[in-house]
Amino acid sequence: MHNQSDANQAFPVQRWRVIGNNVRGVTATFSTDGPFVHNIDPNWKRDVQLGLSIASSSGVGRWILTQAVDTTDYANGDSYATVGAMSNGTSTASFDLQVSFVTDTYGSFPSGLYETTVTGTITAN
Repeated sequence: MHNQSDANQAFPVQRWRVIGNNVRGVTATFSTDGPFVHNIDPNWKRDVQLGLSIASSSGVGRWILTQAVDTTDYANGDSYATVGAMSNGTSTASFDLQVSFVTDTYGSFPSGLYETTVTGTITAN
């Protein structure tokens, strides 16, 4: 539910747990499949902003954020937002992922359901 303001609408933080068992570490990324798209009229879109933070970690490897915040800009050809982190050894981490619906000006887009998908990917370093 939108609060009918010009403020970005943040969804509840999602906690993701990543277990990296590679001695060289792993890279974890979280990416959208595009901006928010109106579920009836796909011509209406809104940008999505992702934010990532490390909630906790354990193990011999250390985690760093490689991209903490990213926002789509569909009007200028940037349809994807990606945030990520990497470790330098075997370790486990819990990440807090914040997903926000970028409003800009409330009332400049039709009401309805808007959808996007965020996918988490883990790769060995």
